[in-house]
Amino acid sequence: QLSWDACPDDDFHYHCVYRSSDPAFVPGPSNLVHTTTGTGWSDPDYDGWNMSYKVTARDYAGNESPPATSGTTTSTGDAGPPARYALHQNIPNPFNPHTTIRYALPKAGTVTLVVYDAAGHRVRSLLDTSMPAGDHEAVWNGRDDRGNGVASGVYFYRLRAGSFVQTRRMVLIR
Repeated sequence: QLSWDACPDDDFHYHCVYRSSDPAFVPGPSNLVHTTTGTGWSDPDYDGWNMSYKVTARDYAGNESPPATSGTTTSTGDAGPPARYALHQNIPNPFNPHTTIRYALPKAGTVTLVVYDAAGHRVRSLLDTSMPAGDHEAVWNGRDDRGNGVASGVYFYRLRAGSFVQTRRMVLIR
């Protein structure tokens, strides 16, 4: 649940709410998640992961303020390891130039996370290592294992951890 002070400017038009898993993100069209004339918003897509938000104000001429400074920070605290394995939908999707893939591990073990093209060919290995239990994320920058940018299109990412295997679909737009 987010809240902020009202904008006192006479030519205030609306607020922009931006979201990212990177606290140092720069607000932009790719991470704009909501606009409102109000002074609060509850993110319907929030699922317990650490997310950062920035709020700006726009006037009728389209000028945008710098992000508001944060007065307080809240946290849900450490709830311990997740109860089950999970592979979440990448954010953002579609994406350009990069996307974040989140996953949950109820226990430590070897984890592989691989990106495939629509024909099933391996494009990029993001992970092949031992990981501790907990919530994790990996970022794919739209490049193959050799560092070359891949074409726009549909891609799949597959997580393997112990006997858990799950695949999800994502779209890269260049």
